[in-house]
Amino acid sequence: YWPDIARDYEEYDRPTWHFQLGACMTMGDTSKISIPADPIVLPVDADMDTQELYVLQALELCNRVLSNKDNPPEQRAIAMCWVVHLIADLHLPCHS
Repeated sequence: YWPDIARDYEEYDRPTWHFQLGACMTMGDTSKISIPADPIVLPVDADMDTQELYVLQALELCNRVLSNKDNPPEQRAIAMCWVVHLIADLHLPCHS
């Protein structure tokens, strides 16, 4: 559950990554959230620092990072934590 704990650290906090639909996010503090234009397609310039992704976009990004053996181990480890977490989030009704 590292991505939930990481919310306390601005450099790792990714509020929109946990959800697929913007409607789910409107119940909380939306001051840090801007709903992406296309919730499915991963933007070509997306990287692990990209804040505004939905869960399916973030999952695709993290899979790319994790599968690229040229990426630093630290970055791949963070991507792996996100992959596991995002798959679990997708199974929660209010997240997907």
